[in-house]
Amino acid sequence: MVKNYRPVGVGMIPAERGTYLVHAYFDDNQVDLVRTTIVGWQISQERELTPLTIDPRAAAEDPWFVVHPDERVECSDGRCWADVDTWIAEERRMRRDALEAQILAQEKARKKSADDAAAPAAEPSPAPIPQAMPDPEREPEPEPAPEKDIPAYMQARRM
Repeated sequence: MVKNYRPVGVGMIPAERGTYLVHAYFDDNQVDLVRTTIVGWQISQERELTPLTIDPRAAAEDPWFVVHPDERVECSDGRCWADVDTWIAEERRMRRDALEAQILAQEKARKKSADDAAAPAAEPSPAPIPQAMPDPEREPEPEPAPEKDIPAYMQARRM
């Protein structure tokens, strides 16, 4: 028996004829729309709808977009557009804005690194920075005084 690891649903309802799961691929000024026919909707235990298609990987991307028979486009997160052209125009704008933000961030980082490299070395602060106290130097131990009763040649051996 083949096991199915898809999330369990509580029910299914058929989709209207002309309902498609759509993916838009942008290449320069051209848009390639890939449509997959939705045959039904799976209702999860959390009361969420998931499109059922012949290819189960088609709805794996998040968010997914559905074109209804009346040409209305609906997103899995609840956003809606009146038609496909309006949706494509907004997707283009969002991609363009994201690209511009990325370019601005790169230019800002490049400018900051150039400014840091051109900046003069930091001058020492006028207030001295507190340092740890050095260990006190040890004074050499005094040599023992020669004893008077021991002759000089014996004292030299002792040391």
